[in-house]
Amino acid sequence: MKHIFVVALFIGYGILNAQSIHRSACNGDVKRLDSLLAGKDVNVLDENGRTPLLYATGCRNGEKAFYYLIAKGADVNIGDKGGLLPILFATQSQNEKYIDTLLAHQVNVNVTDIFGNSPLQLAVIRGNLSLVKKLIDNKTDVDAINNRGNTALEIAVREEFDSITEFLLYKGADKKKLRKFTLKGKYLGQKEPKLKPIMFAPNFVSTENYIHTAVFHPNERELYFTASLRKIRTEAIMVSKIKNGVWTKPKRLDIFGDTKEFDSFITQDGKKLFYCSNKKVRETDTIQNADIWMMERKGNSWGKPIHLGNEVNSPKNDWFPSVSNKGMLVFSPSIGREAKIVYSTLKDGVYQKPIAYGKNVNGENAYNYDPLISPDESFLIFSSRREGGFGGADLYICFKKEDGTWTEAKNMGETINSKTADYAPSLSPDGKYFFFTSNVMGSSDIYWISSEIIQNLRNDK
Repeated sequence: MKHIFVVALFIGYGILNAQSIHRSACNGDVKRLDSLLAGKDVNVLDENGRTPLLYATGCRNGEKAFYYLIAKGADVNIGDKGGLLPILFATQSQNEKYIDTLLAHQVNVNVTDIFGNSPLQLAVIRGNLSLVKKLIDNKTDVDAINNRGNTALEIAVREEFDSITEFLLYKGADKKKLRKFTLKGKYLGQKEPKLKPIMFAPNFVSTENYIHTAVFHPNERELYFTASLRKIRTEAIMVSKIKNGVWTKPKRLDIFGDTKEFDSFITQDGKKLFYCSNKKVRETDTIQNADIWMMERKGNSWGKPIHLGNEVNSPKNDWFPSVSNKGMLVFSPSIGREAKIVYSTLKDGVYQKPIAYGKNVNGENAYNYDPLISPDESFLIFSSRREGGFGGADLYICFKKEDGTWTEAKNMGETINSKTADYAPSLSPDGKYFFFTSNVMGSSDIYWISSEIIQNLRNDK
């Protein structure tokens, strides 16, 4: 639902406007490419400063064109105006054959993307030891620092890629550049924001990894969020707790097995944790869609996972539960292209069949997901891809009127929304801060801002 793939990113950079030569390179149409290049420079640039080789490397069907262009003498070190280069695309997609070919043609391995990541750092982020070994030679800067202030070694240590860590140290990576994060106090000791979003706990929570959906337990001593753990190749709910006055390094919530868990939500009384998982409901199940589950608090830990049932869960994937103080469950099933936000009421302890919100919330021809219902049900925030946004999916807000109907969905504005995807809204237990996730730094990070912005949007007629 939320992942950004290399090809999708490349399309976002304007491939649909490419010239015929570059389109042919993207499609791997060698015969047409050979004809179009007759008498022309193999490194011909399009209007965005991209070579045919850059297209061939970044496109799903470009393999034949890639090797054709290399054989024609294409320059492997030409990038576009935004800093995209063939070696960066090849590393992002973990295409070892391309990388072997580029390395054999004296590619520069010390280039960086717009986020300051070198090919080596991208390989470490993906936990790919084989690529790491290929990318290190006597010219590689193993201690290069990206825009987040991290070396390849720091990323490997944080993600517990032990074999990569050992290899980097063997190749001379500097231990002294490793930083230690000792976080204390409320909200992990972070400087509390005002009306401008701040990345939350950079390099401790928000990292090069795929991170989203931050929720605090009302005891303010436990933080939960979702991370894509490349080491075990799945999404997992992570938790950091205060121990001896210090926030512990985030670890996977330990009651789970090898299934995917994500999109956690904790009720304001701290007694229930709702989340999504592709865990089998019955051992005989063959299809493992994501369903909504719940756990009840048992002392200082969580009890056995409880499936919310097929009355609530759809035959497809169900995402992002949030629950009001009255027990109303709001979430987003992924059924069809026009995904809608739905709600389910609680009757005699059982959640009822979901009902879709009306046009003011769900709009028309829109894909809506990741809803947050406020504790008092006075407002609803969700992510949506619809006309009039800032680029990717934006966060929208609706307010409940006195007659129980909803105001028309309002874009939360450029203070919150970026040209990339913005989603996964949540509130601090005391309601003072609004958290959300943004892809503005290339992966996904958690940001927070004063919840005054919500009241300001309410007052802004």
